[in-house]
Order: sequence, then C-alpha cells, then structure tokens
Amino acid sequence: MHTDFILSNISDVLEDALDATTVLDQGIPHVAVCEYLLQSIYLKITGYQEQKLKCILWILANDNFDFRYRYLKEANDYRECSQLDDKCKVLRELKDILDDKGYPYQFPTKDMIDSQIDAIRSFLINRFETSIFSRCLPRDFSRFSSFSSKIHYIENGYFTSSKIFGGDHILTNAFKTAYRHRNRCAHNLLSYQNNIPSLNDLATDDEGADNYFSRIFVLFLVDNVFTQMFKHYVHNRRNFVKTPY
Repeated sequence: MHTDFILSNISDVLEDALDATTVLDQGIPHVAVCEYLLQSIYLKITGYQEQKLKCILWILANDNFDFRYRYLKEANDYRECSQLDDKCKVLRELKDILDDKGYPYQFPTKDMIDSQIDAIRSFLINRFETSIFSRCLPRDFSRFSSFSSKIHYIENGYFTSSKIFGGDHILTNAFKTAYRHRNRCAHNLLSYQNNIPSLNDLATDDEGADNYFSRIFVLFLVDNVFTQMFKHYVHNRRNFVKTPY
C-alpha cells in the first residue's frame, strides 16, 4: 500500500480539484472563491508530498535495520518533511542506501531532465489555462508561464545532485517562497495578516514564483525526483531485501 502511494502521481490531486471546479463560471464573485479553493488545493498537494516522503522513510526503515536504528533515534531530524532541507535528507538516505547495496541511482542526463521539466510545465499549463483559475487570475498565470519557461537543466542543478535543486538558486528561492506560503495557509496566518502581498514582495518577486501556479509547479518538480528514484529502489529492492511487501 505504501509503495502504491509513493509511486502515485501528484497530478491526481490536482486533477480531482480541477474536475470539481468545472461547475463554476468566470465572474467577479468567483475571484474570492478561487483564492479559497487554491489554498485548499495547495495544502492538499503539500500534505500529499509530506506523507509520501514519510512513507519512503518508513519503507527504508522496514528494509534496512541500520537505517531503522538511526531513524527511530533521530526521527525528529526530518520534522514534517516539508522544508527543503528535510526533503533533501530523505533523498540522501534513499541515495546512500542504494549506493551501499550496490545499485546506485543514475541521475538523468541533460536531455532527460529538460524533457521531464517540459512535461510538467506543459501539463500544468494545459490544465490550468482551461480552468477558472487562469481566467480569474490571468496575471498570476502569465507570471507562472514566464517563470516556468526559465527552468531548464543547469550543471549541478535540478535532479543532478542529492540537494534536489542543486545550485539552481531560482528554484531554491522559489521553494522557500512556496514553503512560507504553505505555513501561512496551514496555520491560518492569513486570518490576521493582510491577504495581499506587501509592496516589498511585489518588488522582489522578479522571477514570478510567488503565485499558486508557480508554487504547484515547484512541488511537482520535487515529486518527480522522489517518484523516479523510488521506482529505481523498488525495481532493485528484491535483490537486497528478502521479505516482499
């Protein structure tokens, strides 16, 4: 059951949400509804990813007794698997166990990475551009399109190291922006904070990452890393773990 969940596609969460909004018409009254719905969708996606990483840790602990000892002793080090550093720790554990067992993961080539990024970008653009969200938030959708078009393979960047985004500062900063907004939504901080970006935020968001479309895009990129690596783990697991799932 854990394996099926880990290998499931994060796009399923978004698809369900978009299907549920097809009954809404474009109009001024629905702008506020869009913000409320996007918060809910965003929290479901972040929660989905956090649970996926926790399930990976659980399976690694079930398969590897040395890791289980460390995990039970240092479980708090992973916290909720929501921050980028926490996600990178999970990635390194998965990578190190594969290396130790003699089945190292071969990171994708430049063409493969660009192809994966393009596939995620195209999927989100195609699904969002026909939704009520792009019609009610055209400026945000335009900024997302511009932001996502800048993301491509760079040396020691996305999916080329155990840091998820490597030295890609655009993606690293975009994730920090996404994480801050995750906290605002999850802890209801918007109930006493202004529900608008500050002038400083507007001035410093040069890349166009501070909107729901871009935040979801970044989370999809993260999910792709873990899904691909865990597929490799499952494929080779029978060679170093005796008990099947």
